Amino acid sequence: MTKDVKQLGELPKDVQVNILTRLPAKSVKRFMYTCKSMFSLSTTLDLMDLTNTQSRNTEYHIYSRCSNDGEQSFILCKDDTSSLIRDEKAINNVPVTATHYFVGSCHGLACFANIFNLEDLTLVVWNPFLGKSLSIPITPLASNTRGCSALGFGFDLSCIDFKVVRIGIHNNTNTRIWADVYALDSATWKTVRGSLSHPVSKIMDKGIFVNGVLHWILERKQQQQQQQQQQQQQQYVLVTYNLSKEVFGEIDVAEYIVDKSMNLTKLVIRGEEKLAIYHNDHICNVWVMEEYGVIDSWKKLCSVDCKEAYGKVLNVAASGKIVLSKSDGELILFDPTNEKTTLLNKNKTMTLDYDYIGPYVETLVLPGYQHHQTFSYSSSNSMNKRKRQKCSGSIF
Repeated sequence: MTKDVKQLGELPKDVQVNILTRLPAKSVKRFMYTCKSMFSLSTTLDLMDLTNTQSRNTEYHIYSRCSNDGEQSFILCKDDTSSLIRDEKAINNVPVTATHYFVGSCHGLACFANIFNLEDLTLVVWNPFLGKSLSIPITPLASNTRGCSALGFGFDLSCIDFKVVRIGIHNNTNTRIWADVYALDSATWKTVRGSLSHPVSKIMDKGIFVNGVLHWILERKQQQQQQQQQQQQQQYVLVTYNLSKEVFGEIDVAEYIVDKSMNLTKLVIRGEEKLAIYHNDHICNVWVMEEYGVIDSWKKLCSVDCKEAYGKVLNVAASGKIVLSKSDGELILFDPTNEKTTLLNKNKTMTLDYDYIGPYVETLVLPGYQHHQTFSYSSSNSMNKRKRQKCSGSIF
């Protein structure tokens, strides 16, 4: 007596998801293009392992490298810092160029924006493991408001979706703030508005995603009386946007770490994500917020003497050593325990700058593909012949 054997597509979706989550991502990737339904199921957010996407498969990390002639490349480097550059591997089929600005990365996806092309503003969300990306036009929902703006990229755990956020401030009041929010899975924009406790004058840099919240450094606007008192120290604030609650917040920056050269970043220390501020200067001071949201919990991690160059903090290796890029093209490794510096790229003549993109995560997730993609898949008939079919849209 023969038993009926069901194909995967004949099973309930929750059973299909349960089966696929038990398989290595590389195995699923091999047959995800066999049909449209399999691709749809393989890239669904239901397959995300939210507990591991930040830590698993972190043998390699992704760095970008820009040369003196403007060429940009992306490389995989081992976390074993002794061979960080020696064992690098090139990444092919990269959908961005040196004209794209790195916004952020999360759960294996990286976001870029070609903000230097004012006639065609677009976002690019890239899955390095799949070698696929989405191109998303930036919709000027808040075009009626004038003022500076900045981008951020993160993950909303409440609705299991990636989001791109563009915040901006109004020139007329300097206390009103808005956020254009794009949800990848639904491919929709919305605008959220809020207000700040003090007027601000500019946004310093891109948003940093930690604890489900995006953070930007904003410079507070000095009153006329303060401007006349040149001894008055410039004040800064971390403006936050909670992706789940859709609300703005503020965290004051401690006066003892304020510097015009400061930059906000994220460091993973002993497996825990921390907000960090470093000074992009000859002496690169690095501060870490030990207790999230507590202004007095900033702790100085180290000071790195970059000589005549400026230092930029990229990453913290599993060993606790800090990877820094210097403005003279050097990539160095600094050990806070003994203050020893190691040069990682001895042939630095062609390199201008490095940037850290994030850990290399083997994830199949590519939300929103159904709104943008040109999909090719194979199917078999009774004679086991394979044919190619396509759907409409655009995907890189």
